[in-house]
Amino acid sequence: MNLNARPPKMMSGPQRNTEQPDTGQNTILEIEENGTKQFTNKADDESGSTTCVESKDMEEKLNAMLSELSSEEVEGAALTSYVYWQEINKKDLDPSLLDSLRQSKALAMARRCLVGDKGDSDLAMIRLRGTLQWRKKMDIDGMRRCFYNQDAQHNDLRQGLEFSMSTGKQIVRGFDRKGRYVHLLVPRLKVDGDSVEGILAATVYTAERAIAATERRTEGNLEKFYVVFDYTGFEYKHSVSLAAAKAVVFALRDHYPERVQQIYLLDAPFVFQFFWNIIQPFIDPVTRGKIQFLSGDEKHVEFSNLFDLEQAIPCQLAGGKLSATYDCTKFMVDVPFDCAYDEYLS
Repeated sequence: MNLNARPPKMMSGPQRNTEQPDTGQNTILEIEENGTKQFTNKADDESGSTTCVESKDMEEKLNAMLSELSSEEVEGAALTSYVYWQEINKKDLDPSLLDSLRQSKALAMARRCLVGDKGDSDLAMIRLRGTLQWRKKMDIDGMRRCFYNQDAQHNDLRQGLEFSMSTGKQIVRGFDRKGRYVHLLVPRLKVDGDSVEGILAATVYTAERAIAATERRTEGNLEKFYVVFDYTGFEYKHSVSLAAAKAVVFALRDHYPERVQQIYLLDAPFVFQFFWNIIQPFIDPVTRGKIQFLSGDEKHVEFSNLFDLEQAIPCQLAGGKLSATYDCTKFMVDVPFDCAYDEYLS
């Protein structure tokens, strides 16, 4: 890869060689725990437990879910995959390959919803359909292309993201040893005057890029990304509004099941406790269980087991190599959607 190459201005964004795209066929497992079936994703299960077995019941539920979807809904579900989105925007489409890829990526979304709803297919269908409508409203596909073709149709979306991302508060930097990327947020770089809608759009845009990068690097075998908050230099004036915080929390909860690996709040000062006490009641138990407050030696203990120094940010690990300042405009315009900043620019 030529790390200095500027991605071409193509309608579908910077392209990659995906002649043999991954199928995204991760296996659903059910774990017997205290007599209760708990469903998980084999690709993201780190336990190595021999109690994990393939779930025929889960497979039947997934197939039943897909059979209920219209062709438009199946397409929308498949489009949650950036790999699939790239494929349908190619000029030399292979219809036979596309059919298989569409099915597997739609199945992957159904699986995430089903796992997120503990195997309840009725709730999973409600979540899936609600998420498809939400993604249209947010214009996720527009986010994927708006900085690469500069079309008039997406002027408002592009300008809104440019403003909400202008300080570098959010960016994708680094990945762990398994290929999961980091969505970095730096609260002290608050964008003054930003709206609830702008904050939500910037968060979704960056999260989608972390997901796409993870999908690319792991060839579809892993689906989760990290969220890392660097609270160095944080003051209460840097807090976002309660409405904005709730919008982000609810979006992650409702529309990104089985996507977040862990949420780290690093070096949070005492003043942050007040904001945390306000927002904590709105965080669902599953998400709350993924949140860790770390500082000092705790960071080294946690991150040294997950990240190499070459892919670590200094706020994670002392001596982390991803220490260069970054230009978020270059990140949006010059770096392919499924890459971290430092993979192309430094």
